[in-house]
Amino acid sequence: MSNHFEKYLEKIGVRYVLGLGTLSYILGTAVFNIYLRSLGVYEFNLLQLRYMFVGILFELITFGLVFLIFILWRLVLYTQKKKKKPTKRQRELFWRRIEMIMLVFILPWMFVYARYVLPTIPSGFGGAKPIIARLVGDPQEIQRINELIAYETNLQPEKLPFEMAPGRTDLAIGANVLILDQNRDRLFLLLTKELYLSSTSRLAQQLQQAGSSIASLQTGDTKDFKIKPLIVNSDKIVSFTTTLYEPPEVLTRDDIEIAASVIASAEGGEEGTRIVSDFIEQKAPESASRVLQVVQKRIEEQKEAAAAQTPSTPSSPVPPVKTDPTPEELVEQEKEKEEIVQEFEQIFNTTFLDFRAEIFGKASNLCGYERQKGKDSDARLDLVREISRRLRADFPEAWDNLAEQNYLADGQSEEAFSCNLVTVFQGAEDAQMIVQRLNQHELSRGPDFQEIRNEALSKLLKSAQTNNEANRKYVSQLLIQHFNQKARQMSEYWNTTRYLYEGRNDEQYFDRIQEALTQSESWEEFGASLTLFYQAMQEPEVPAEEPEDTSEGDDSGEEGFTGTGSTVDNPPGDE
Repeated sequence: MSNHFEKYLEKIGVRYVLGLGTLSYILGTAVFNIYLRSLGVYEFNLLQLRYMFVGILFELITFGLVFLIFILWRLVLYTQKKKKKPTKRQRELFWRRIEMIMLVFILPWMFVYARYVLPTIPSGFGGAKPIIARLVGDPQEIQRINELIAYETNLQPEKLPFEMAPGRTDLAIGANVLILDQNRDRLFLLLTKELYLSSTSRLAQQLQQAGSSIASLQTGDTKDFKIKPLIVNSDKIVSFTTTLYEPPEVLTRDDIEIAASVIASAEGGEEGTRIVSDFIEQKAPESASRVLQVVQKRIEEQKEAAAAQTPSTPSSPVPPVKTDPTPEELVEQEKEKEEIVQEFEQIFNTTFLDFRAEIFGKASNLCGYERQKGKDSDARLDLVREISRRLRADFPEAWDNLAEQNYLADGQSEEAFSCNLVTVFQGAEDAQMIVQRLNQHELSRGPDFQEIRNEALSKLLKSAQTNNEANRKYVSQLLIQHFNQKARQMSEYWNTTRYLYEGRNDEQYFDRIQEALTQSESWEEFGASLTLFYQAMQEPEVPAEEPEDTSEGDDSGEEGFTGTGSTVDNPPGDE
């Protein structure tokens, strides 16, 4: 084969190279456009050089398969142990047959490759594998892309995720999308129904993981969802992140519609109904009983309908055959779903559900950010303003009941403020309940002093056996590390008092630290004790000289120095 190939190269020469490049471009163009047509896209402005890369990869894979077939054929011939070599005529006939087979094979293989192989290969290797990610860039540009996606897919723009990048005011993060292609000038995006549902509903995520059909997970937004790829300008897009948006851990309006779809549809089955019931019971415990009554009512109706269609004395058990619902059944399911949604809306205030989900998500993001980076006062203030604005505008009765001294006003300086807001909103049934929690929420006193005090005292007693400067320094670092790990947010009581660090030069350091730990019952008392010890260290006691007695017949003496709290008495009659 090598001789034949070398002769072929000598015969064709440069034309072979030029022809291969042209073939790569033609095949790449065909393969990639077949892939685009399968998505309903007619795009002619993509980077043309990309076609050549696609074509070269297609040729490599195709010729690799042909070479593999050729090797297998040679192995078959070898096992037959034919000693007679093929004639020149036989070899020419063989290669002509190979060429004919390839011509017949190339067209169907091109379609198979474009539809099923190309989307599985990363774009860096000449494929078109989509990247599931979120765009990061200029806030106005991200908002514009969200609006474009919403317009093209029949969604509401406010339902698409949009949030500011942590710690940045000039960067925003958009919705979960598929990036089909990208270069310096433009981005080729796709938003699917599965991505949208998984980024707006926890219930949808659980049902999808359980294997429920996407057809049964319908909401008002996804009913007429249009899958249409978009090409957007990438000038103001800085990068993208593969960390996807996660919907809030609360019951939302979308969850209600999905729950109604699953209950009304037979596709979910008993498993789907169980997931819906458990989800609502966890996310809305106070309303769960009324919701579960609706669910149980529908289950009993479905059982009665199934029993009416089943023969009373079946001759032999026949496994059910799953068939697509008829148009009449679909209409009936849609009608039943609307009835369930109306019953759910009588139980829940859907305006409140949207408000709670939005604020819960923002508080959760801020809580996670502050756990890693520390307190963000500006973000806390923005969140408080948003909560206040929404309460005042949408829930005026609840807003009127908000006390002046509430957690929104008094708790912003607290270490766990954002995380506590998550608890305030989670499980709340209405705005009145949120206001009640904000009015009654007590400011945290910080970590338990008794437990941390006992651990620090144990460390002190184990290590303070030798009272020298080196050991005092060691014990000081040991205690500071302990308090830093256990009660960083209470540093104003153990760190800013300075004695825990600077007092190690004091020879009474171990005794005084032990006294502060054993005699204090709170952080405030502990801080006060350390402050007194630090002041005493700064003003050491000095012996006081005896004052001269200038009075006659006075039985009382002068009061001495106050450093030790003692007095020096002069005996009467002493001159």
